[in-house]
Amino acid sequence: MNEHGFVKAVHNHLRKTPDIRIWKINDNYAGGVPDAWYCAPEGRNLWIEYKYINAPKRDTTIIDVASLLAPLQRQWMVDHVAYGISCAIVIGSESGILMYSGIEWRIQVTAKTIKNGLKPKDVSLWIANKLMPNDGKVTIRNITDQDKTHSDR
Repeated sequence: MNEHGFVKAVHNHLRKTPDIRIWKINDNYAGGVPDAWYCAPEGRNLWIEYKYINAPKRDTTIIDVASLLAPLQRQWMVDHVAYGISCAIVIGSESGILMYSGIEWRIQVTAKTIKNGLKPKDVSLWIANKLMPNDGKVTIRNITDQDKTHSDR
C-alpha cells in the first residue's frame, strides 16, 4: 500500500457516515496545506495531514514523528492549531496507524508503537466522532453493519 491507497481506505469507511464532507486536497501553489479537509453540520471541520511510512523492522527503532512533516507542513499545523482550528496528523504503515491531534505530533515513538496501532476503520470512526460528537450514531458497529450492507450489493 502507499499513501494514496491508505487515504482511500480511510475515506471509503468515512463515506458511509452521513453528513460528512470530504475534500482530498492537491495544492501545488500553497505549501504546507494538509492532505484532506472534512466538515460536518454546525460548522465543525478538521484538517488532516496523512503520511505513509515503511515501519522499521526493529521494535526499538525510534520514529521522530515531527520529522515526517516538511517544515511548511509543521508551520501550517502549528499556526492553525493556534487559531483554534482542529488539525491532526495520521501516520499509516502496513502494520498499523497512529493519530495525533493538534500539536501532539511533536514526539518520538518506537516502531513497536505503530505496529500496535489502529486500522483505517478506526481512523474514520475517530474523524466522524470528532466532527459529530453529540450525534451518538457513529459507532464501530454502525460502520461494520454498513460494510455488510454494501458488500451484499
